[in-house]
Amino acid sequence: MRRLVTLLALGLLAVSAPAQEAAFALDAYQRAASLALPQAWQVRDSARKTLRLAQAFGEVGDARTAGFLVDVAIVLHGVNRSLTVSELMAWHRAFPANDLIRNDLAWTILVSGGDPQAALALMRGNRHWEGASLDTLAYAQLRCGLPAEALQTMLDVFAMEAHPGPLYFDHLGDILCANGFPDEALRAWGRARSLYRCFLEAGGDPDEALSEGYDDAQTRRKRTALKVLRGARPKPRPAAPPPWQGKLRQGKENA
Repeated sequence: MRRLVTLLALGLLAVSAPAQEAAFALDAYQRAASLALPQAWQVRDSARKTLRLAQAFGEVGDARTAGFLVDVAIVLHGVNRSLTVSELMAWHRAFPANDLIRNDLAWTILVSGGDPQAALALMRGNRHWEGASLDTLAYAQLRCGLPAEALQTMLDVFAMEAHPGPLYFDHLGDILCANGFPDEALRAWGRARSLYRCFLEAGGDPDEALSEGYDDAQTRRKRTALKVLRGARPKPRPAAPPPWQGKLRQGKENA
């Protein structure tokens, strides 16, 4: 998302546009990118307004900036679900060669309960691949009942990404589970949670991870459910350390 903010800012600086419209687009996206999800109502109309601004740039022949603005609208839609999928698909058809729009639109369809076949069709039209787009493709393949294909695609993600984040490990766990590898799935989900904790310890914002698609609570639920199904019920954690724990530690130190 931050990459899009930079690209959008450069695009707006590179063209002459009404100052009020340009300022609105930049402000709207910066508010969405700030990830203030509890205040999402503040941008409830921004997605449709941003699409209108994209149309204005398209009419003057600046397809590059128009494409950026369409992608901005898709991300804003991800914040507050203010557009219909048919509206988003119509804008994708206006920019069929834009892989960034294709990826964000397919991901929005998948996470909003849309038709996974539509998301898969979108991703199969991709021209240039990176970790994020391959991850979207793998998740679409999984949702369409193609776990073996999804696993191969996910392996390509990990071959491409030097430092895969928790979302990738979360999806890897889903795909491994669907392919009949429960032990490996548990390890992948555990790695996702470990990376997420490192992210928080480094000062990361939980809302940022959530906006990118990673939900630690969901990962924990999936991991716990699989353990229960396999008969390895998680042991309850004590609310406080045992009263003798400190004494044993103290005794060891004194010895």
